[in-house]
Amino acid sequence: MPVLRGTCCSSDSSRLEGFQHWQGLGATFVDEESIGLDGEDTLNEAQIAEVSQRTPGFNGWQQERWFTHCDDAAEFVGKAGHAELLELGPAAIAAVQASTGFEEGPQWQAFFNVLDEDHGLTAYLFKCHHCAMLGAYQDSH
Repeated sequence: MPVLRGTCCSSDSSRLEGFQHWQGLGATFVDEESIGLDGEDTLNEAQIAEVSQRTPGFNGWQQERWFTHCDDAAEFVGKAGHAELLELGPAAIAAVQASTGFEEGPQWQAFFNVLDEDHGLTAYLFKCHHCAMLGAYQDSH
């Protein structure tokens, strides 16, 4: 699974040399409106610019979302399906389940069983830089 770890959200844009060309064109890697859609945290303009202009994004089927926690943009861990979530453990599974609103039961189990890293329903995982809490959302890939 692809992982963007550490200082991918770096004010030193030279660390992302492969993306400098796009920065010069004023490209946005992540839609600014999709950052912090959970509504729990408030990011300042500099934090939003860090994610939207200097951090490589990812593709989802509908509107991508970037998880925030502790008043900061979280680290994108990667996309995951059923098998990957089992490997990542209970905290990752709980983060995805919380994002669905499904209680434990047949509806959640049916949803969880069809999650796939590459096709159909896919989970997108994030980790808070400050407290390591996992966050997630799901989309069709």
